[in-house]
Amino acid sequence: MMFSYKIISTIQISDHADKIDIGDEIYGPSSVVDPEPGEFEFETDTKAKAAAQTILNGLDGGRAFNLARDSAKIVTFHV
Repeated sequence: MMFSYKIISTIQISDHADKIDIGDEIYGPSSVVDPEPGEFEFETDTKAKAAAQTILNGLDGGRAFNLARDSAKIVTFHV
């Protein structure tokens, strides 16, 4: 059994460039245009969370995106 993750917005916010709702995926398998094979697959839930936290720490965007990022939560799931 493999695990994956999504980084989900917990707030609703917008600016001139973005409109982000609660529950929107700000990073994950469906938000990456051309993911590498296995990029979002991990052997354990713990490894998936660690990978997501590393990505979350490096995300940067506009004002609304950054506010959504700062309050985002990591959700892991079976794939």
